Amino acid sequence: MDGVRKLLTATKQFTWLELPTQEPDTGSLTMAGWIQRIQPLVWKLNFCDWGTHFLYFVLRGFTSDGKPFFFNAWFPLDTDDAPTYLLVLVIQVTSTCSCVLAGFLRTVKVLLHNFSVK
Repeated sequence: MDGVRKLLTATKQFTWLELPTQEPDTGSLTMAGWIQRIQPLVWKLNFCDWGTHFLYFVLRGFTSDGKPFFFNAWFPLDTDDAPTYLLVLVIQVTSTCSCVLAGFLRTVKVLLHNFSVK
């Protein structure tokens, strides 16, 4: 456990924003320079990922026969009844939204931290 603590304290000694973004001799980008360029792209791709998942859920709901669930799963109860079906559907929607919200909040936290360091 002490080794992990030492490793974590070693990573707190610098941030990528403190490092030079270009090589002084050649002018090419360093890893710190690439990270600053990649972050906005990852942010946009994150929204594309969320959009495709939302589109999948909507299309699956409209094109499936019967009572479709968002995720294929086995349930130890009869989901043909309306209350049970709605309960399982609410659980799937709630868990999906909470995961998306947690990922979104984590991304915002990282971006706000990066802006506050500058």
